[in-house]
Amino acid sequence: MSSFFIVPNPASNYIQVETKNSRDKFDYMIMDTAGRKIQSGTSFANDNINIDTIFSGHYIIEIKTENDSILRKKFIISR
Repeated sequence: MSSFFIVPNPASNYIQVETKNSRDKFDYMIMDTAGRKIQSGTSFANDNINIDTIFSGHYIIEIKTENDSILRKKFIISR
């Protein structure tokens, strides 16, 4: 995985990490804009990541790929 998109953005109850290969597996960490860890886990591309317990606001998702690359994207939670 060399790039990805977060959909939907803004999001409300879930996000998906979209990549070219729908079976990419990755570890993720969602952080607030101050860098505090809010949520983490493991997922596959195009699977739903539940965010319904996270407050509305601006966040960063950090993806660690199977080859140990680190990728980051900003996204918004809006309810």
